[in-house]
Amino acid sequence: MRTYDKLIATIQTGQGNGGLRSSLGAVTASSGVVTETIACRMRHAGAASQAIP
Repeated sequence: MRTYDKLIATIQTGQGNGGLRSSLGAVTASSGVVTETIACRMRHAGAASQAIP
């Protein structure tokens, strides 16, 4: 689940904007709301996965 951690860190630092736009296309580029939604989902997914031994 380290992939989630990397995505969370990337989204929070803003260094992954280029990668996100490449993955999601013009939607992310035109709407920061999408990025925030992904960040929230990744945080929840990361927290849930870390809670499972």
